[in-house]
Amino acid sequence: TDMFPGFGLERHAEEISLILDYELDSGIAIQFITASHEDGYASMNDVDRRPTAGLTGFVLFAPSSADSYQLLVNKMEDSHHEIRITSPSDQRFRWLIGAAKSERKGLATRYSQLAGYAPSAATVPLLFEPETTAVFGSIGYDINDKLSLSVEGRQQDDEVCDGSVGGNVLCGTFKSFNPRITADYKINENTMLYLTYAEGTNPGQFNTGLVGRTAAELSQIYALISADVEIDEEELENIEVGIKTEILGGRGQLSLAAYTGDWSNIPIAQIACIINVSDVAECIQANGSG
Repeated sequence: TDMFPGFGLERHAEEISLILDYELDSGIAIQFITASHEDGYASMNDVDRRPTAGLTGFVLFAPSSADSYQLLVNKMEDSHHEIRITSPSDQRFRWLIGAAKSERKGLATRYSQLAGYAPSAATVPLLFEPETTAVFGSIGYDINDKLSLSVEGRQQDDEVCDGSVGGNVLCGTFKSFNPRITADYKINENTMLYLTYAEGTNPGQFNTGLVGRTAAELSQIYALISADVEIDEEELENIEVGIKTEILGGRGQLSLAAYTGDWSNIPIAQIACIINVSDVAECIQANGSG
């Protein structure tokens, strides 16, 4: 509380990036990208949005605080390295190949107070440490002067470690392949119609708070929420159709688009308040998929 005396947000961040471009005599372009970022922030959130500071009530005839608040202290570091090799853009047949690697490390400490329960402090920081490697490529072809087609693909491996420093740390690898297909049709020199189909994923995670629980504790948790130790990858299938045109003699642009997406395995934060093995009331937060 000395570091963060009131409700609100405090943040300190640093970022650096470098982009190198080199073009061969043939017109083939090589691009290298590297970047790193550090971000530390703390937030104090009034959970119930009511003036309950210092008020008390009774739970099972015992005096209890009416406060509900949460203090989050986070520190994140990440880096990204990528290389791309691209064919000349003025050719009828175009291509791109590349590879990338990203690393991230996040430490989060949570202190919370829920009305009617004893304060619970995360005395050990929670760790989230994913590492992503990917190869990707695309090909594009002008079928005629009006119609163009492009096909892209990305193979990605996400190594995720999630848990508490020095405690329960769970690691796993999530593999995915994400395609994208785009068709462009030039109605005239100023107007283009396009259609896109794409798939995307977010890496899976873990509910480390469910590890090491007794059968009686898990029975109480599963009766209240739908969650498991491993959280599946989020998946999205998206279709978009749109039109782009110039107006006012090229001084303005007009875009119109419609899209639909099927988003599955969405992590949903849930809280289960149970009586743990020590016969003490405890609230556990876990993410389920929906």
